[in-house]
Amino acid sequence: MLIRDKANKNDQNERTVQRQTLLGNGADTRNYVGQHTFGSYLKAERSRKGYSRHSLAATTGIQEKRLLEIEMGKEMPSFKDMQALSSVLEIPESELLAAGHVKRE
Repeated sequence: MLIRDKANKNDQNERTVQRQTLLGNGADTRNYVGQHTFGSYLKAERSRKGYSRHSLAATTGIQEKRLLEIEMGKEMPSFKDMQALSSVLEIPESELLAAGHVKRE
């Protein structure tokens, strides 16, 4: 259990560094929201976890074209999309919500 907690902490720290890199070194990532940033963050996390867009779409039930549009910042994810992405990519929903907008359903 302790090893898993340490691995989760390291994983979370790595995502924070990636988010800061995407936003710039001086950005306050906790309060920043933006579609383009969320899309870049999602794409980086998808790649880091070893998912192609096609495989993530198949696993989450989100259409591949929609994932592309979310990653490009043309679409906002719905709350249902966020839940599926959070579950599959093993990222807390709160962290995904901090990375970008969510479309109200």
